[in-house]
Amino acid sequence: MSEYSIPGIDHVCFPVSVDGLSPLIAEAAQARESEVESIQNQRQTDGLEHDLLFGLTTRGIEVMSRFVPTLMCGEESATHVFQREAKRIKDLHAQQESSRLLKQIAAEEVVHERLLGLLRARLPEPDDLQALRRRARFFFFRLASRDPATHFARIVGLDGGVCITLNSLLQPSSALARAPYACQIWNRIWRDEAQHVRISRQHVLDMGIDQATLNQESEHARKGLVELLRPLADDFEDMKVDPDKLFLRIARGGEVQS
Repeated sequence: MSEYSIPGIDHVCFPVSVDGLSPLIAEAAQARESEVESIQNQRQTDGLEHDLLFGLTTRGIEVMSRFVPTLMCGEESATHVFQREAKRIKDLHAQQESSRLLKQIAAEEVVHERLLGLLRARLPEPDDLQALRRRARFFFFRLASRDPATHFARIVGLDGGVCITLNSLLQPSSALARAPYACQIWNRIWRDEAQHVRISRQHVLDMGIDQATLNQESEHARKGLVELLRPLADDFEDMKVDPDKLFLRIARGGEVQS
């Protein structure tokens, strides 16, 4: 199995394997190249380069140094999952359109990692990076199932929970909203992930899983995500996101009224 290292990006949990996926990654990366370059080269009218962390407080930078590697672990894991499932479908000579869409998602996850890598390169390394890595790896290994339908039902719940988490940090009241360039990266990933949820949900239903099982496995994954994020509760609070409301929204898979 070959491994693909994104230039300048240090993988956090799972080195990304792209056997048979490189052309799609190249296509996805090329489609986003202007956006990535724009984020890298943002400049003020006086010609001074805008830092990607512009707008974040010292505490906000510390918090993001923990959020970003945790999210990168998820992007790396997702690349593996979607790539394997796309290959499985292709080998079965079935659902070729689903295979194409899943490969495209895998490619987009790699692009997400590149965008997050731009942030991580500007952030300090958190003191508890190894603990963050261990928790994330343990969570994603436990999420796996030998049954593809069960695994993808969990992925639907996980991605839905990730979307809720990303969206909470994009709200105008969040401290991240004051950091336009970091927020731009966050927003790009959130919009893609919302589409990934829809594609994954339809894929699971096409695999023949019933709605009750889908709901059950999705809930299982969301509750696991809450436990993964719970040690970061104080960090969410410092970013002006109520962690209790956030965790309840993730667990329920829906909104909580203020």
